[in-house]
Amino acid sequence: RNNYWQSLARGAMRDTFHTQCQALIEDALSTADGPSIDAWLERKSDSVQRCKGLLTAMKEDGEVELEKVEVILNALNAVVG
Repeated sequence: RNNYWQSLARGAMRDTFHTQCQALIEDALSTADGPSIDAWLERKSDSVQRCKGLLTAMKEDGEVELEKVEVILNALNAVVG
């Protein structure tokens, strides 16, 4: 929370995260043959694994930095896309 621009960046990332969460839920529940989380996870396996790996790496690093969060948000976007 060092300065004005970092505060704006955090707010923008929070908004992006909320939008991505909504898109993830809608995507996961809108499969052709009805909602099936297992089928969705299988279809999105590579992207989901990449996100999990990035989150694990950030957790192990012990520091949450804006740059890391931005990379994870981009990876989440790939899951939805």
